[in-house]
Parts: sequence; structure tokens; C-alpha cells
Amino acid sequence: MKTIAIVANPSGDKNFEYSKKLTRKLNELGVKVLSDREELTGKECIKDYDELFKNADLGITLGGDGTLLRVSEYAAKYDIPLLGMNLGRLGFLVELEKNDENKIIDMLITGNYKTETRMRIEASVIRDNKVIHKCSSLNDIVIIKGNILKMIHLRLDIDDVYINDYYADGIIFAAPTGTTAYSMSAGGPVVHPSLEAMTITPVCPHTFTVRPMVVSANQKAVVTVDIRHDEDVVLFSDGAFKAKLEKGDMVKITASDLKTTLIRLEDRSFFDVLNKKLSERK
Repeated sequence: MKTIAIVANPSGDKNFEYSKKLTRKLNELGVKVLSDREELTGKECIKDYDELFKNADLGITLGGDGTLLRVSEYAAKYDIPLLGMNLGRLGFLVELEKNDENKIIDMLITGNYKTETRMRIEASVIRDNKVIHKCSSLNDIVIIKGNILKMIHLRLDIDDVYINDYYADGIIFAAPTGTTAYSMSAGGPVVHPSLEAMTITPVCPHTFTVRPMVVSANQKAVVTVDIRHDEDVVLFSDGAFKAKLEKGDMVKITASDLKTTLIRLEDRSFFDVLNKKLSERK
């Protein structure tokens, strides 16, 4: 690996002290480090993530799952593998814990690591028969109310077949990786990340008959937004606000052509990680 892109989150790394330490070690190894932070690369920092990952061979995120999710679409776009280091409280996606930098050095020297390919999903917002917004997600696409007290009405069709009307706080579409995130908290099923599938989980549905479901990755889900009064309906992708929806808007959710590649250095099963991380929440 000749060039590594480092994206660091300052909330878990005071004054970027750890990020600077890792950068120095990589430089000593003859590795060129690119970063979006001046603290790491000075005036040569690259704020544009497209430019950052287009010029890298590998990406390292220093923070938590949120930091990795924030850049995962750019890494997927340029087929750059990602390695996450946890400087936060809890992480399902990040591979290493703080002060594991020697494992990174060993990986670069020996080339001894494995990769996992993760399915992504994408959402297209259609208004007046035109796509006005498109986004890709490693975890989830969430359509949810913007104001606190009112339910929203969403119609769901899959492969042009009517499924249900949801009177709820919202609905979560999760890729397998994201089934251990918001979807699980809302009562959705956990899906092994090696599978090609998508879960659909309502958020606080006002009915006894609506249940979470799992559909194939090659199926197309379409949500139609029905705003009857002054409800706010918004769309989030991997926890980031993407669009405010209007009455009659359609949101098409499908598997994405993009894939996320995660680097694995530890020989741990998905269920080992799941049990460990959930026990840390107690």
C-alpha cells in the first residue's frame, strides 16, 4: 500500500494526538498519508472525499461506526477497502481498538489481511416523474417524521405489488450490515452481513398487523408519501439527513451497484462480534 487516506474524528481523539502518532508511523514506513485534516497533513489536506479516495489505495477511519459510514460511499465508488479503528464507545463495523496501530503496520508489511464485501442499498427520490435525489447506504435508508407528535402515512409496494399502508413514525430499509443498528432497535431481524437481502422495519406502527419483513436483494421497494396536513417527512441515509419529502413523492429503494469492502485483521465470527458488542451496552 503506497497511499492511505485517513479520516479522523476529533471527538474521540483530543487534538488528533493518536491520529498524528499513526500518521508518523506510516510515514516512517514509506507510506504516503492523505487526510481531510490539516492537523495530519498540513496545507496538503484534501477536504473533498471524492478527491481523497480517488487518490488512495486504502482508507483508514479513526473514530467509530459513524466515521466509517460517513466515507463508505466514497470508498465504494472508487473500490477502496476500508479499515476502521474504534476511538469511540461502540462499533460493529470498526475492526481495531485504539492503540492497535502495530497490527496496521504488520498488515502493510506482510500483506496479511482478509476482506469482506458488503451489500449496499440506494434510494432514489422521485418527484413529478423526475429523480431529484439519489443516495447510497451501507447501513440503512430511513423515511421518518420530522415533527414529534404526528404519525405519517406511507404506502409500500414491492415489485409493483401493493404490500401495506403504514401509519407509523416511519420505516427503515436496512442492508444486512445495518440490521444491527437502528433497525434492530426498532424490532427488526438481524441478518448475517454475507447475505444479499434487505429488511423493512416499521417504526412504532399504529396497528397490530404490520410486522418487519425480509426481501431479496433483487426486489424493488417503492414508498409513496401521503401528507394530509402539515406533517414533515424526511429521508436519512446512514444517519445523515438527505431530503425533505413532499406529498406524492415516491422513494425507490433497491440494492446498489456499489459494494463496500471492509478489511479484517481479526479472525472473529459475526456472532462473536454481535454478542460482544451487545453485552457492552449493558
